[in-house]
Amino acid sequence: MNTSFARPAILAGIFCLSLFSSRAFAQTAFIKLQWTPNREADLCCYIICRDTSPGTLQAHDWVSKSDSTYEDDQVSYGQTYYYKLMAVDDAGNYSAPSGEVMAVAHRLKVENFALGMNYPNPFQFSTAITYYLPRESRVSLRIFNQLGQTVKILVEETQSRGRHKIYWDGRDDLGNKVVAGIYYYQMITEGFQKTGKSLLWR
Repeated sequence: MNTSFARPAILAGIFCLSLFSSRAFAQTAFIKLQWTPNREADLCCYIICRDTSPGTLQAHDWVSKSDSTYEDDQVSYGQTYYYKLMAVDDAGNYSAPSGEVMAVAHRLKVENFALGMNYPNPFQFSTAITYYLPRESRVSLRIFNQLGQTVKILVEETQSRGRHKIYWDGRDDLGNKVVAGIYYYQMITEGFQKTGKSLLWR
């Protein structure tokens, strides 16, 4: 691929997730971006650009070429943010930026304990696990293999209420890469237990 690297699809939309309740529960905020993937064979990654003013945007983060969504949890309640997306190829060439989109970070009220699905799934290098705590709680979040053996302890501590996200890089507690296959992640806290399944490929 050369400098005529194809422009990525314009961001298809922004989804500001909001849950409201008349009761006082934990509050957090994030903005979710979603776009149509670039299908170029030598696509390397996407660059997320962000600013609080329209026009000039700074590089804020990046995601792998397999991603087509991004959750920005480094936001403030009520603040307006502007985003653009650029694709980067293996040679380091940048595409023209996508169209600019705007979003306001709304409050999200966490009412119940919950464990989300890991993303991406399947994954090759790293996967994110999101979970929710309606109050300060002691949390255990572990990775198990198909034999039920603990592979990695991700969380074993008391955490504040709200939305939490942690990444697993496919390594065990000793820092060794685990073999490809199916792994389970299990969250245990006060009166709540849930298990999810993920697929790691090498």
